[in-house]
Amino acid sequence: AVEELFPVIFDSSTKLATAVLKALCQELQAAATDTQQPGRLPSLELFHSASTNLGIRSLTSVARGQLLCFYPARIFPGATPVSELPLGDQLLTNEYENVYLDGKGWLPVHWRTHELAARLTPPILWHGNRLAVGNFLNHPKQGQLPNCVPMVFHWPCWQQLEQLSPAFWARLVPHVVLGEKGQLVRTPSGGIGQDDQATFPAW
Repeated sequence: AVEELFPVIFDSSTKLATAVLKALCQELQAAATDTQQPGRLPSLELFHSASTNLGIRSLTSVARGQLLCFYPARIFPGATPVSELPLGDQLLTNEYENVYLDGKGWLPVHWRTHELAARLTPPILWHGNRLAVGNFLNHPKQGQLPNCVPMVFHWPCWQQLEQLSPAFWARLVPHVVLGEKGQLVRTPSGGIGQDDQATFPAW
């Protein structure tokens, strides 16, 4: 039964996500210290898709069961009236946590100068996780099976990634908006402090 399989799948996807996030933290740390980091993460690019305008594709071969990307989004409680949701093709329903996810406008900050990103309608919400591009995954053509599927998982805290501080982990949370120079301007909750300084909830 699905109920029996879910805990096993959830645990497996969480382990995959934790390994990828740990590697992304190491990648950010290597960039901060100008040290070389072996390429062992997916390499994804934005490209023009004739059917949906924009899509993403892998520049390297992909192993079966490999975690490719994360889905960045604004989070709405499940009780939000449909009339208040930003309806569109990037709105997902997460029945496991009873929330809606709207991925419209979320892009990784390293695509800021990408010529295709200029086609998108503002506002653009820039974030610091280069693999949080799942909102650009397209549906397969009619009659074709999808080559990747969404999975739910537990987002690990920075201690579970064996980090000494939340500094690099915080940049990878895809529900965070970064400014022109990569500074934090919005928090995971979407809130901003009364003194106009962005603050994270306690870890």
